[in-house]
Amino acid sequence: MRSGSIRYSLILAIGVSLFPTADAWSGAGESQYSDRIQALLALTPSSITSSQALQNHFNDIEMIVRETARIGDLDTALSLAEKGTSLAPDQLRSTFLLGWIRGSMGRLEPAVDILRKALTSKTDRLPDPEGACKNEALTHLGGFLIQLGKNHEAVPYLEEACAAKQSNPLPLYLLGEACHNLNETDKAESAFKSAFAKDPDLATPVDYLFFAWALDKKGKAREVHDLLNQGIEAFPVAPALHLNRGINQEILSHTREAFFDYQLEILIEAQGPYADAARKRIERIERVQVTAGETDSLLKAVMEYLAHRKENRKSEAEANLAVMTQLDGLKSPYVIYICSEAMIERGQAPRAIEVLSAALKEHPADFLLKANLAEAYAKTDQKDQADILIRELLIQAPDHWKLQQLLGPQ
Repeated sequence: MRSGSIRYSLILAIGVSLFPTADAWSGAGESQYSDRIQALLALTPSSITSSQALQNHFNDIEMIVRETARIGDLDTALSLAEKGTSLAPDQLRSTFLLGWIRGSMGRLEPAVDILRKALTSKTDRLPDPEGACKNEALTHLGGFLIQLGKNHEAVPYLEEACAAKQSNPLPLYLLGEACHNLNETDKAESAFKSAFAKDPDLATPVDYLFFAWALDKKGKAREVHDLLNQGIEAFPVAPALHLNRGINQEILSHTREAFFDYQLEILIEAQGPYADAARKRIERIERVQVTAGETDSLLKAVMEYLAHRKENRKSEAEANLAVMTQLDGLKSPYVIYICSEAMIERGQAPRAIEVLSAALKEHPADFLLKANLAEAYAKTDQKDQADILIRELLIQAPDHWKLQQLLGPQ
């Protein structure tokens, strides 16, 4: 079950860019901007003398509502949206704006009512010539209904939004989510396939998972594998992606790769249901390897290394590392991670930098390898290089345990 914060902050961002706005206020001082807001809030229906003046004032209101919403000032956005509806209470664009902001503030039930009203409102005084605002209303209404658990109600609105001439991919992603929640696998697969084809950059980690689950139910294991690879590249520290790719690896009979993915899941997020599930699957693989006498030499070396490291048996662990390096050729990200970690610990940071720099040419988005490289730079007094990497990683996952370890007590 998704939390909603990723998806609906995304809706907020999309809403800002969908509709044409009046002249931007960039370059105006903060005081001038504040004065502009106050002037708009002081407007009354009687102070507007023509239809063109109404459109101009509302365009101004709409632009600032979207901008203040984008920067998180929802109280100001709400005040302006309410002003917009007082000036044009029966219009689609003004009614939509109020419903969107109320929903963005978490007031979902009233937002749904307002957005339904928007869809039956007029466009004579505030034209919507290409239907962009109506499509926004359909999309946000569907999204808010999903948040309320009303997936059946959401589907028709989202289908209408998807069919619109000016439709963007967001309603397709939301339709895929609603159909997933309704266990309508074919429709979910179709919606996600179209959404990813239109704009994969709009996808969230949950979209990758839901699409992968739809493909998995259809027995398309190889397509699941490729999709989750893309998801991990796009979201290297998102929980559940490595776990699900590990499960897919087992379906494809890639036990060693599955074991590595489960270990990476734990490194991404050490505590939580996904890490717990990964640990259980690791234990099962270990049991099978022991009892069945499997002969995957690299997997055996990794398992022995982890056991010896845990028991602080340094000489045996060193021997395992040598075997791992020889067998893997430092090609698997998980093997590179644990080998570079060992290099740093035993004072071979320059060698770790060499290995990690080469690895990141092949895996440029790998968060854990970058974290190890930052640590190696710090150990060799290349503070500027370390700081550059740490700043980049803090944007992705500011609370990650590896970064907290690197930064130390704050």
